[in-house]
Amino acid sequence: MATEKRLQQYCKTLAKGCGVGFYKLECVGRRGFPDVMLIKGAKIVFVELKSPAGTGRLSALQTHRIAELRELGATVLVVDSFAGVDDVIKSFS
Repeated sequence: MATEKRLQQYCKTLAKGCGVGFYKLECVGRRGFPDVMLIKGAKIVFVELKSPAGTGRLSALQTHRIAELRELGATVLVVDSFAGVDDVIKSFS
């Protein structure tokens, strides 16, 4: 069964293989922050990963935090599939 943890590991492995920096985020004092930051060159993308099994849902706080980051001009994506990770990593080429 595909889990969020497996999706995150897939993202990390694919990013590394494509020369994209992968950073697992823990923002002290700021709950609801996206799981991952991807960087290559001047491009930075925050990614909230959700279970490919369809069981993951954004909490109200995550929805608020994503909106807050987007208002600041950040690119924030919610990804719940391996194909979605592929698309995000391809966007760095």
